[in-house]
Amino acid sequence: FTVNSFTLTNPSLTSIGVAISPLAALINHSCEPNAVVVFPRSSTVPQPGSDPLEVVAIKDIAAGEEILTSYVDISLPRHLRIKELQERYMFTCTCTACSRVKDGTVDPREAMKCERPGCSGLIPLPAPDTKSGKKRVCSTCKQESISNLDDILDAIRLGEEALERASTLELEDPASAYRYTSNMIPLLSCHVPVTTHPLLALSRLHLSLLISKLASAVEDLGRSLADESINSNSSSVARLPKDQVDEKDIQFEELRSPNWGSSSV
Repeated sequence: FTVNSFTLTNPSLTSIGVAISPLAALINHSCEPNAVVVFPRSSTVPQPGSDPLEVVAIKDIAAGEEILTSYVDISLPRHLRIKELQERYMFTCTCTACSRVKDGTVDPREAMKCERPGCSGLIPLPAPDTKSGKKRVCSTCKQESISNLDDILDAIRLGEEALERASTLELEDPASAYRYTSNMIPLLSCHVPVTTHPLLALSRLHLSLLISKLASAVEDLGRSLADESINSNSSSVARLPKDQVDEKDIQFEELRSPNWGSSSV
């Protein structure tokens, strides 16, 4: 079940459950997929002609080419992808994305900013199983310009802890989750590009929380404006002669009820 299931998400990519699809489960993995599994239904009410799960191409796929999806979050750094694949799916990934690290290319998912003024290059982060004393040079200026590597690694560890806590609190205590992301994003942004883990994951979670806050604020504003309008109209009607008030047309008590504005399905 665990190996062949899919994380069920809502339109904002928040995990809400687990889905099973025997056909989609036959698709093999790559950290550079040419297709993705999506759940397009944005409502719990089934829509005619709407499939609960779809496999969508994200690249041109030639005739006879294998369709590949990613079993893990491809924004994670290589060592975390490999760890999750080994623990959950029981294989070691040898795809091009996981092999390319050996050719010296800097992976933006695990990189630091060059400290030289005016340089926009990246410097690879040390892997968890390597010594931090190894010389590391910028991909652009070819200079070694990191003077506080230990501080950066500490900030990344704090960011990972904050991400774990904020993800746990996202639904039950979004205000606390928002504080975690708000505090950690500026700290990490000083040292690593937004593509680096955990800054990217924190930024995505922060954006999701902001959208939720905005939706809640709009809803509260709508209620406030509606109440203000009702109060204003109530005052106006109260000043009218009784023979000019049609009780069939003006039912303010009904508008004030908790069910005002709701509709039955």
